[in-house]
Amino acid sequence: MLEAIGTANFKWKLQSAIDKEQANKNREVLIAELAKFAKPVDDTDGLQYIRGYYEYELRQKNFTVEKRDDAESVEYFYKVANGDVVLYTKQNDVSQNDKGLNTERAERARRNKALKAITKRAYQLRGNFVKEISNAVAKKKLTTIIEYNMSPMIWSFHSCPPDIEDYTDFIGENPIIKDAAKEDDIMAAFIKNKIAAEPEKSFLNVTWLMLDSEYENYYDWNEQYRCNKQLDLIYEFLEKLGYEISEEELALKNGTHELFAPVGGKEK
Repeated sequence: MLEAIGTANFKWKLQSAIDKEQANKNREVLIAELAKFAKPVDDTDGLQYIRGYYEYELRQKNFTVEKRDDAESVEYFYKVANGDVVLYTKQNDVSQNDKGLNTERAERARRNKALKAITKRAYQLRGNFVKEISNAVAKKKLTTIIEYNMSPMIWSFHSCPPDIEDYTDFIGENPIIKDAAKEDDIMAAFIKNKIAAEPEKSFLNVTWLMLDSEYENYYDWNEQYRCNKQLDLIYEFLEKLGYEISEEELALKNGTHELFAPVGGKEK
C-alpha cells in the first residue's frame, strides 16, 4: 500500500486493507460456527452447493452467520479457498448437467456479492470526498455545483431530494431532542443553522445526495457490464471538484473489471 501514497488509488487501497482485516475476523467466526455441524473438505466432487460466503461479503461489519435448522439431520461440508468459504451437502445421483448448473450458480453468486460490495465501497469513497470539501472550496466551485444540481432537469435523470434524516446521517451530526413533540421544529432549525453557517457546502451536500446512491452501478441483472450515464455524470461532477478516480472505479466505469460476467457466458 505504501507505493500508492500520493496516488488516486491510495484511499481505495487503504479501505481495501481495512475491509480485508474485517474479512479475516469474520472468516474466523464463520469457520468456527460451520465447524459445529459441517466437515472441512478439499474435494467437492459429488457434493451439492448450498451457499458461498465470499470475500466481499465477509468484509461487511454487520456480517452474521445464519443457523441451519436441519444441521442435525443433514450432513454438511465446507471448503475454504482463496478467501471464500463455501457450504455443501451430499449430492446423490446428480447428472453432469445439474453439476454444471450448481457451478454456474456458485459463480454467479460470487460475482453478484463481489460487485455489490465493490460498488458500495466506490459509493462510500465518493461520499467521503464530498464530506471533506470545505465551504471555501465549495464557494469557489459554486457554478459547477449549480450546473450539476440542475442536471436531472437538463438530462432527464431520476433524482430524489434527500430528507432531513438523509442529510444529518451524511454529515454525521444530529441535534439533541429532549421534547419529541418539538422534533420537527428542532430539526428544521438545525438545518437552517447549518445552511447559514456553510451555505455553499450545504448546497453541495444536498446536490450530491440528490444525484448519487449506493444503488448506482455499472452491471445488469446478469452481472454483465452496462453503461450508466447518470453515474458517469456523477464522476464527471466530482472530478471537476478535484476527485481522483481509482483504477478499480475506472475499470468498473469502462467495463474492463474482472468481476463482470463475460458476454455470451464464456470467460475471456
